[in-house]
Amino acid sequence: MADYGKHYENTILTSLQSLPPISTPLLSISTPKIYPLPSTTNTQIFSDLPLSTDLKTYCLTHALTTPQATHIGHSLGLWLKSFHVWGADPAQKELREKIKESTEMRALKYQINYPTMIATIENFPDLLEGSRAVFEDVAKDIKARLDANEGELIHGDFWTGNIVLPNTPFQDTPSTPTPIYIVDWELTCLSLPFFDVGQMCAELYELKLFKNIDAGLTLISSFISGYGPVSRGFAFDVVIFVGNHLLCWGTRVAGWGTPEQIREVVVVGREMVVKGWEKDERFFGEGPWGSWFS
Repeated sequence: MADYGKHYENTILTSLQSLPPISTPLLSISTPKIYPLPSTTNTQIFSDLPLSTDLKTYCLTHALTTPQATHIGHSLGLWLKSFHVWGADPAQKELREKIKESTEMRALKYQINYPTMIATIENFPDLLEGSRAVFEDVAKDIKARLDANEGELIHGDFWTGNIVLPNTPFQDTPSTPTPIYIVDWELTCLSLPFFDVGQMCAELYELKLFKNIDAGLTLISSFISGYGPVSRGFAFDVVIFVGNHLLCWGTRVAGWGTPEQIREVVVVGREMVVKGWEKDERFFGEGPWGSWFS
């Protein structure tokens, strides 16, 4: 699978050189430049970002002020929306036809989330068995939508671990904008764009749920603000996927939380899936995604 993924990663990163970065006086978000090499080597070389770390580690080791978290989150939302719009443009038709061949990654994205969510019931039957029917209905709905539609170009693994930035305190008045790279494009495919939005929101939410880092909530609210207006259906798809991700991955990362915290996250994940499926706008109006349900 690694070589298979690299083939499409090379294709998408080469094409992404035409996507303008999101630039502000404080930061610049882009993808790393990929340098051409003979295909026989099966090797990739990217532009470097020295002394860097990923956003998840950064938030665990550096305290972000509310304005800093707001600026980073909003800019990441702007970048993701610009990527989704760019990927859907008629000018990228040839690219989409190529990435359309990435059927393994498209299937994998579904498999590691929705069947896994149902399988998680067995780990927490006292908390989740009563929601089995909803979980199964959600999985069937997504499978039917994937089977019926070609989908749109997505990153496929858009989370805090794939956002790379310098491992130094964030500068409010930098001499040059702080560079941020979006990396790891092996799972790129044609699928449902809310996968990218929901995965990022879920990982940011875990910063609050497991580590009580308030910046995680600020990053979410500013991220969805940067992504911009969406349909109510898209918003519900996102929060359902957030709950799905909490159940599938928030419960499985070794050492990330105590057993008590994990059970609390299971309850949060379950409620997000169930309330999202029930289209309960009031339930989500108070959270960091409230701007989408006001």
